[in-house]
Amino acid sequence: MILAVFLMISCLFIGAPNANAAQKATESRAIAIVFDNSGSMYTEGNMSWCRANYAMQVFASMLNEGDILQIYPMWDITTGGKTYSMNNPLEIKDVNQADVIRDIFSPGASMTPIETIDAGAAGLQKVKADKKYLIVLTDGTEFDRGGVVLKGDDTPKALTEKVQQYAGNGMTMMYLGIGSGAVVPNVKNNASYISAKASDSAQILSTLT
Repeated sequence: MILAVFLMISCLFIGAPNANAAQKATESRAIAIVFDNSGSMYTEGNMSWCRANYAMQVFASMLNEGDILQIYPMWDITTGGKTYSMNNPLEIKDVNQADVIRDIFSPGASMTPIETIDAGAAGLQKVKADKKYLIVLTDGTEFDRGGVVLKGDDTPKALTEKVQQYAGNGMTMMYLGIGSGAVVPNVKNNASYISAKASDSAQILSTLT
């Protein structure tokens, strides 16, 4: 409980996203967010975690009627008295539900499983929408697969393969590296893929908009 209160106070300094951050579309949209809540997100005063949480609130503030936002955490999260996981994502269909994102708490966190990207893509493929977006929010420098750390060039190589597998396959993929140390997939000439890095809240808002 003390940790949850501390996280909430820390994130207050970021502020709340503007509900009119971007012009809203008329087409139905499905957004699947791969939420990195691994242990490294809680270092340096929890700022990476807070920025990722803020980014998810930004997406929720852009929802129109008929849109759906799904959050696939790398480790179990609790909010509103319920528990969610990469196999049981948090689902939001109303802009007024954004508060449940702000109240997300991670009881435990460890590595950075790349399998969460697969879970998000699989869930997104099952949803009916005019446009689909798979978004990865992470500060990861090294991901792991099957519990084994992908060291050196293995992490960017594995991430690049994921982008090539999913971007353009019925969805647009966005990869947002939070912090200067985040690894970004090396993908070129794919109109369905967008990558960026953001080191502070202002950059997150402008990048997502």
